[in-house]
Amino acid sequence: MRAPSSVTLALVAAAVGMAALVHADPWAAERAPAPMLSAQSVARRLFPELAEGELARATIELRTPAGTLRLAPDEEGQHRLWQDDAPLGWVDSEALAGLWSSLRMATTLRAVAPGSEPGPLRGEIAVLLDGREQSVRICAPTSDGVGLYGSLPHEGEAAWVVEPELGAVLDQAPEGWLLRRLLPVEPADAVALQWDGLALARGADGLWRVTEGGP
Repeated sequence: MRAPSSVTLALVAAAVGMAALVHADPWAAERAPAPMLSAQSVARRLFPELAEGELARATIELRTPAGTLRLAPDEEGQHRLWQDDAPLGWVDSEALAGLWSSLRMATTLRAVAPGSEPGPLRGEIAVLLDGREQSVRICAPTSDGVGLYGSLPHEGEAAWVVEPELGAVLDQAPEGWLLRRLLPVEPADAVALQWDGLALARGADGLWRVTEGGP
């Protein structure tokens, strides 16, 4: 077996020296620590107990300094809109479903240091269900503009940064929640109609026929 040549030994020595030099890096001004990222998040749901099927029994109150809007179910399960004690009309089902979904999935963005000033109270969103009330208070926007300061009354004075969409819910005019149709009934669900002495009914074949008040 032939011994390594001097050239081979020199190349090996040079490679080892370069590797050691790169590892030591004597010209670096200072060693920058590797950034450490936490896989844990402080995000949490604001209304963790809300379920999708509970909307028919739930009352939602939007409380602001201007008054309270209440979306409450009636005896037939259809929500009606009240401004303080004045009835305004039926609630649009799509708008109500969107609001319920937003409240169920609403989360905090981050915690706030104790003693931080959340600013003036903007309003409160409350859900009343089966004799229990859950609510979140909404305050001023954060200085970086990513969210709003908020608190959960049942947890004391701890403050959080919450999603800015909750402020838009409080700012929406009452007319934005109202149903735009005369009746809160889908045409496909109707089986009979009576109007000013005229009566119509849907037959087993799906066709509408006059049953009273005309030929």
